[in-house]
Amino acid sequence: MVRSGGVALMPARFLLILAHFVAAVSCFFDRSKYVRACDPKSDANDSRRDSGLLAALILIMICFGVESFTFFTGISMFNNTAALVSVLTHAAGSLALSFFILETLCSDNIWYIFAFCSLLPALYEGFLLYLVKVHVPISFDLFGG
Repeated sequence: MVRSGGVALMPARFLLILAHFVAAVSCFFDRSKYVRACDPKSDANDSRRDSGLLAALILIMICFGVESFTFFTGISMFNNTAALVSVLTHAAGSLALSFFILETLCSDNIWYIFAFCSLLPALYEGFLLYLVKVHVPISFDLFGG
């Protein structure tokens, strides 16, 4: 049985979203380690950096919420482009956050990971949500008939 691209990528998409989410949650619980990695000798900007890291992680969780909503409601589940964008960005996000965790990088670097690996797919999913619910209804032909 041959599957179309969106259906074939569905398990990989779900697992990569989940891996990226788990990496973000693990960053959330060890925030102080990444704040101290920026400048271990100074405590002057720690509260500002912690607030910035917390804001980035909250925005990442909001992006996961948008993507999960559109994925589980079926709006983007069978869309090939959404599946490809999601798989590529979440694979990159999982690897980037894993590197961020293992190397204990400075908390300021999380914004680059957020912009390219969380915000980009969430904006695309939001655009699909707009197209489906507000602008033009898209029908998905599942059975090729």
